[in-house]
Amino acid sequence: MTGIFKANNPSNSFVLLLYGLVLKLPLFLYPIVPPVQSSDGGIYRSFVAWSKTILVSAPVIYSLMAFILLYVQ
Repeated sequence: MTGIFKANNPSNSFVLLLYGLVLKLPLFLYPIVPPVQSSDGGIYRSFVAWSKTILVSAPVIYSLMAFILLYVQ
């Protein structure tokens, strides 16, 4: 797998996107709203509380944000 991405081709980013979508398919099929725990940080708790007021009807947004953050890394 790493041999595919050693060559610095522009098409490798697209292949990586497809691999990521296939591997994270359950994340999009069964989206959940992230639970807030007592050990979570203050910024995370405030973000989840803020996003629940705006994105309450679309839990797939959380899955999409997680996938985008993973892909950007």
